[in-house]
Amino acid sequence: MQNMEFSRALLWLPGKASRERAGSWLPAWRHMLDTMLVMEYLLENWVPRVVLNRAGAGLPEGEVERAAMFVALVHDIGKLTPPFAAKLLTMLPEVRDALYAAGFAISAPFQASRKLPHALAGAVFLHLQHCPAAIVSVVGAHHGRPISSSDLPSDDGRPLPYSTSYFGQNGQNSPEGALWHQVRMEWLAFALERCGYASADKLPVLGKAAQMLLTGLLIVADWIASSPEYFPYMEQGERPVAALDKARAEEGIARWNPPGPWLPDAFAMDGDMFSERFSFAPNAVQRAMLGAAATALRPGVFILEAQMGVGKTEAALGAAEVLASRLEEGGVFFGLPTQATANGIFPRLKKWAESQSQDCVNAIQLAHGMANLNEAYTALFGNGAAIDDEEEPTGLTVHRWFSGRKKALLADFVIGTVDQLLMASLRQKHVMLRHLGLAGKIVVIDEAHAYDAYMNVYLENALKWLGAYQTPVILLSATLPAARRKALVEAYLGHGASEGKWQTSRAYPLLTWTDGDCVHNAKIPDETEKRCIRVDRLCTAAGEDGVPVAAYLKERLADGGCAAVIVNTVKRAQQLAEGLRERMPEAQILLVHAQYLMEDRAAWEKKLLARTGKASTPEDRDGLIVVGTQVLEQSLDIDMD
Repeated sequence: MQNMEFSRALLWLPGKASRERAGSWLPAWRHMLDTMLVMEYLLENWVPRVVLNRAGAGLPEGEVERAAMFVALVHDIGKLTPPFAAKLLTMLPEVRDALYAAGFAISAPFQASRKLPHALAGAVFLHLQHCPAAIVSVVGAHHGRPISSSDLPSDDGRPLPYSTSYFGQNGQNSPEGALWHQVRMEWLAFALERCGYASADKLPVLGKAAQMLLTGLLIVADWIASSPEYFPYMEQGERPVAALDKARAEEGIARWNPPGPWLPDAFAMDGDMFSERFSFAPNAVQRAMLGAAATALRPGVFILEAQMGVGKTEAALGAAEVLASRLEEGGVFFGLPTQATANGIFPRLKKWAESQSQDCVNAIQLAHGMANLNEAYTALFGNGAAIDDEEEPTGLTVHRWFSGRKKALLADFVIGTVDQLLMASLRQKHVMLRHLGLAGKIVVIDEAHAYDAYMNVYLENALKWLGAYQTPVILLSATLPAARRKALVEAYLGHGASEGKWQTSRAYPLLTWTDGDCVHNAKIPDETEKRCIRVDRLCTAAGEDGVPVAAYLKERLADGGCAAVIVNTVKRAQQLAEGLRERMPEAQILLVHAQYLMEDRAAWEKKLLARTGKASTPEDRDGLIVVGTQVLEQSLDIDMD
């Protein structure tokens, strides 16, 4: 424990108070020191090194880390104000008496505190002390909502807004007003000296990407340090002692118990390693993808267009492992169009992730609204915390701290619906956490052709951010129009791409990828078996042209097997299923669409995958007819005869 010298006024100003335990509190300086020590741990052990390198691009080595430590130390400097102190002192009479003795005369909470929350108060103070605008913005946004330039005082000499919020009711020129200013300046001077800055104007000027990522890191550090479960409050009667308590931080982080970092070592993947991962040898599509991932000097976006069933998922996972090894990325995000497809692919991605986590415990998240109804996912709850000696550990855990929509993307391996990525394009509270979670991962988006014009706007905006972070992105699709392929590449690059045949190529299967600003593409040899496709016209209602669906199915399933019927609307699927049950009572009809209650939807997903999924047998599928909407079309690994 390293002792320090603080004034009595600073020593006793509160930062937190418990509503459950009377008199339980934490000084503001103690919480800010806790946050700094958590930030130090995150920088050294948790955030992927590549994220810090990208955030610090153009800055001297180690500068972004110093800036991160500084914002952690001053993020709650806005709590060193009369309104905030008055709000807590109603619960802390002993602390109030100590502050009276130090020279404060703090009365009931000021109404101005509603107009000037402590995050904004801290930003205004730092702005007045000539901190760079990006540092001011990070501190002002540490509760998830960015500030704007209009929130800050102008430099034209007008009086400071909310003056009483900073100096008390007697104003800036009173003895108490001078004491408030002295306390804030004391803490600012301590933070600058601790981080090695001679003055506030020597702090670095950060770009937008660095600003976004640093804000996300600060939010994570603040949330961890704010948890009384990890960092206990002082009890009534306990006197504050100015000290840098590293043992307290170590104990708090141990209670948080973060999973270990992902450390892949597949800098290139040959056929033997691929077979070990996926139990089959790589085909031409997979070899092309692995080759591009291993040889691109500055890998960016990869677009793989290939037919269904060729193994695009395995190609993406193998390439993700190679890219993560080469670039020191910290995880994988795999985005799919629907909850059903995310649930369907989860066991496959879980099996791959287990092969990555044999020597340490990594965190995995299934990120959508029905995740807790997925049995394969919930079976991982608590893994890695206490494992029976007789059980074989999986190496994966669903860490409870990463649960919830705001923190899910911070886990190592995230399988979810594509909206988890698209929301990174929204001006949404705590959007910085999504950016932090994505910036250090390999991002895989399946069914890239499946999104409408509205969703494509958000996808392109998300790609612009990922391109700014130099985050590798793998887009999978059955096929893409050439114009759409060009738009996706240029969104990632952030500018128009070089002219070339890749912009108009109609080759198939096709791999397009960027290496820095250069764009390459290559036709992949088609090794798949040639098939003859027959198109029959069917009808599902009276008066329509074509063979009735029921008669057609009876003929085609006369010798056994299963079938899927896909229609455009839920109502039509319901009517068709009811009609087939009447006309084919011997068949088992499973109705599939997205408007079930969550529990019922989980039940049909489980039944569908058991009867027709990757592990199903002909006997499992025999006699089954699945009637559904477009949820059956995309990314579900099912077999219909």
